[in-house]
Amino acid sequence: NARARTQSFLGAVSARVPCSAGCFTDVAVWGKASRYRLDDPAGELLFTATRQETRAMSAGARLGIAIQPTRWLELKSGASFGLSSIAVDPLGPAETRARRQNVRAYAAVIAKPVEWLETRVEGSVASDFVTAKSGSLDHRTPAGRVGVAFHPLEGLSLFTTAARYGRVPTLGEQFGVGATVLGNDQLRPESGLALDVGGR
Repeated sequence: NARARTQSFLGAVSARVPCSAGCFTDVAVWGKASRYRLDDPAGELLFTATRQETRAMSAGARLGIAIQPTRWLELKSGASFGLSSIAVDPLGPAETRARRQNVRAYAAVIAKPVEWLETRVEGSVASDFVTAKSGSLDHRTPAGRVGVAFHPLEGLSLFTTAARYGRVPTLGEQFGVGATVLGNDQLRPESGLALDVGGR
């Protein structure tokens, strides 16, 4: 007799508009909403409640600009803003509510001084603020990446990238992905170093 129902919506719009010779402005807006409901009137799934429901929403926007002052140099910069929320009822703490605000600024320099060499340097800083009944989290996450790509032959690319990354737990990981999956509100942001070497 147990039944589950999932509904979701996702929409996004993006555009690139030239602002002058060698200059472009990128704009993007997106939104997502989902709802998951589980009805278990006979208690077949051994949960404490006969009805469980999760509702989630996220929306955001990004504005960026790219300038190419010379043939071999490109500069990028921009910022994005995001807002998300989740509600889980009644699994775990009754009527769990959480909200997250995210702001991120980034910049990048891409240089291709010769045909067979391309270099890229990127940096960003993100600010996340999460509020819930169990407490709040206010965290700054810096990140950066340096990459080099070689093109020794036609159709062959060799590349390496070194990066420092940062990641903040999602609301689903902290407060539940679905009505049948508990979250962990004790999760904290992580950071680390990464090195990639490859070819194509």
